[in-house]
Amino acid sequence: GVLACAGAVGFATSPASRRFRPQLTRLGEPPLPRQRALSSGGVRVLVLCVFAMVTGFAAIDVATVAAARQLSGNGTAGIMIAIWSVGSLGGGLVYGSRSWPGALSTRIIVLLGAIAVMTAALVPQSSLVALGIVLFVGGANYAPCFACINLVVQRSARAGAVTESYAWIGSGALLGASLGSAIGGVAISEHGFGAGYLVA
Repeated sequence: GVLACAGAVGFATSPASRRFRPQLTRLGEPPLPRQRALSSGGVRVLVLCVFAMVTGFAAIDVATVAAARQLSGNGTAGIMIAIWSVGSLGGGLVYGSRSWPGALSTRIIVLLGAIAVMTAALVPQSSLVALGIVLFVGGANYAPCFACINLVVQRSARAGAVTESYAWIGSGALLGASLGSAIGGVAISEHGFGAGYLVA
């Protein structure tokens, strides 16, 4: 909570945030027509992309807790999730510290591919050490991928529908989190933590 609050205040007071001005019409011009966020094909694709990614993310979350409990006891679950989170944090810091070549859409595809490969690599693991390594490396792709998606949403949104576009992205993420947790949980109960990773 403290980190989230500090991040929000830091973002809101940053020069880039303070310089932002909404797109306004000139005096005497008709107002811009309001367009629906989902009328943009790019936004629709990104909502589905985030939904699928977060569905997998949530299934990994519950599977990792189950794996930690089965392999070592409840005490290691937090450590495993922290390793995954630190991987994402490190990936975000590395990604944000430099410029990258290529189109944002290409970067999203590459990062999603890396997430899929590293998620598949979780399925056969039966050692906490191996799981921790794969979680760390796989986690490094999440923050950069979300960063690219947020930039593309901003560029793909229709005039006057940027906020609604981000709201749809958030809705896709929440739905994915619910679905991934539910399906992953059922699979784990029936077949063990490897099935949760398979769902992801």
